Amino acid sequence: MKKLLLTVISLCLALCPALALSGCGISKLAVTLNADDLGAEVADTMYGIFLEDISYACDGGLVSNLINNNSFEYTYDPLNCWQTDNLEANVVTAADGLNQANSSYLKVTANGAGALTSLGFVEYYDYLTDNYNSQKMKTPDMGFIKGHTYVLRFFARNVSFSGSLSVGLTSTLNTQKITLSPPEQGNGWTEMTVQLTSSATEDGGMTVNIDGEGELHLDFFTLVDTASYGYGAEEWKYVSLRPDLYNALVNLSPAFIRFPGGCLAEGDDLGRLFDWKETIGPLEGRAQTYNIWHDDENGKIYNNTFAMGYHEYLQLSSDLGAEPLPILNAGMICQFAAGYNAKYKKYSNGKMSRDEWEAYLDTVALRPGTPAFDSYIQDIFDLIEYCNGDTDTYWGSKRAENGREQPFNLKYIGIGNENWGELYWRNFDAIYSALKQTHPEITVISSAGYAFSGQRYEDSWDIINDEYTDTLVDEHYY
Repeated sequence: MKKLLLTVISLCLALCPALALSGCGISKLAVTLNADDLGAEVADTMYGIFLEDISYACDGGLVSNLINNNSFEYTYDPLNCWQTDNLEANVVTAADGLNQANSSYLKVTANGAGALTSLGFVEYYDYLTDNYNSQKMKTPDMGFIKGHTYVLRFFARNVSFSGSLSVGLTSTLNTQKITLSPPEQGNGWTEMTVQLTSSATEDGGMTVNIDGEGELHLDFFTLVDTASYGYGAEEWKYVSLRPDLYNALVNLSPAFIRFPGGCLAEGDDLGRLFDWKETIGPLEGRAQTYNIWHDDENGKIYNNTFAMGYHEYLQLSSDLGAEPLPILNAGMICQFAAGYNAKYKKYSNGKMSRDEWEAYLDTVALRPGTPAFDSYIQDIFDLIEYCNGDTDTYWGSKRAENGREQPFNLKYIGIGNENWGELYWRNFDAIYSALKQTHPEITVISSAGYAFSGQRYEDSWDIINDEYTDTLVDEHYY
């Protein structure tokens, strides 16, 4: 009803732009709505939510971990959101890192008393503006709650350090430090865990105090409130959620959850094509990468830890009673990042040969019929097995290892995010055909592009109506 009313008012304003000044002789506008006069039926499943881990929606938002840049994997500024005091601290990337997925770590050389402080997910802007504020970027901004217990977990390797370690929450009223025993020298990576209780509800940071001499390596910090949603539950084996944001999702009563993107579901080059398999399992084994919407020049330096990975999206959908709706890329990177429209215009105007066009396509997309594309198809089949397979299947057993024995009952898969044009339909057809042959029980969702009008939108609908009438269609309205 609100939409109808706004449409009527907008039409009135369009016909009479001087209404606000003169009234155009109109003294009253009457609209009559009759609940018995229903138009088209709208399915309950049409109302859902879209979660994409950008702008700190998940990392720094829904996910409970308070440590930002927790594994020092951001190559542009590997110490982003950390401060050091009287320590020589350098990020090293080497084969002797914690694991292959996260090979960077912090090399600390102590000579007396020093400290290392995590600022958390800092603010970037002046209040209610998009004006960057460099001072806020240097201010600790973890939100502590009085009486809540936070579990700090990290990995340490003692090369030649002799001395003492202590850790604590640091804010105006949080001053307590808890002493830890450093790992034995030469014993490799050791997992360290300690509980910290907040004395106040206020913002602050987390500090590691190092007092001694020698070399110590540190990596993969997490700081999690034990009151977080899912904490300690087998289904939430690796990740818990901020309870206030989880409850906000509950109150939305979504029928489906669309994830994980957005351009995030694609990537901005073929070497970073999104891989769902890298987002499951223990957090320290998930390969981190820079967020596609980073802004390094202005200090907005942030990456994706994929703590909110495929298993977590699926479990969240289950807990909310919502249908999981994964959006898979069509074996191609984000078309905006690829400059697809400009390249296609050049090709269609005869300024690029067919061979040059095909060579360009191979830089931004996997080609059907190649081993790389066949492998990608298998990744999709593996996802379906992870979601729906029994525990005696390979990927079904992986799901059980990650905390969920019962299948997720996946029904829908979207192929492509806001995609359009020759390249998309080439790849879509190959994926669609493979799914229809091997998994006809899955409903495929196609893309109508990134706008709800225009030639690309019309062309997409023509193709869908001619060839893919059994798909649901993903339209995007901005």
